[in-house]
Amino acid sequence: MMARCPAAPRNAPRLMDSPHQSQLPAVFTNRPAAVGEAHRNPVPAEPADPPAHPLYLPTYDGCYVCGQTHPRGLRIRFFADERHRIYARFHPDRTQTGYDDIVHGGVVGALLDELVGWSVSLHHDRLAYTAELTVRFVKPLKAGRPYLASSCLGAGRGKIWEADGAIRDESGDVFAKARGKYFLLSAEQTAAVAQKLNYQPGDLPVFHHAD
Repeated sequence: MMARCPAAPRNAPRLMDSPHQSQLPAVFTNRPAAVGEAHRNPVPAEPADPPAHPLYLPTYDGCYVCGQTHPRGLRIRFFADERHRIYARFHPDRTQTGYDDIVHGGVVGALLDELVGWSVSLHHDRLAYTAELTVRFVKPLKAGRPYLASSCLGAGRGKIWEADGAIRDESGDVFAKARGKYFLLSAEQTAAVAQKLNYQPGDLPVFHHAD
């Protein structure tokens, strides 16, 4: 089973006011004062249903995982729910396999890396570098089958934060899970990348404090 996300520490940073709050759905503008408040109820051992009205996140064309025009990429769309969990639907094909119809471990790891990283970035309004990623391959993912990935924020301090993620099938069985440690970028570094992100109508605006 996927490890439960730990409660955020008492000294979790307080959310800053955003000049763009009017653009955000109420569930994001009315967040509690501490980042950790949304995580006092950890992700359950059984998978949560994805939101009926997903809040899609922007993409970057050059990214292998989320780039929507990347010629060889996964073209994943990540989305969030009102409890700030991150989700992604994954339907691998034969071009993403290693042996036979088994999805290559590198592909699975890349998906989990960006999924888990978004949990950290969304909550802190900063992009983050991967400092460490531990992936456990529970069962082989198969091409041609649908999966749902989800992640949530864990503990951290200062610029280093953890998050957990898992990939499940339609029955809720875990096929792979990961825990990552991420290093938050500065506002200036985030702003340099944020201006290159691609938005589709209705996507959730992010990284406001990096403007």
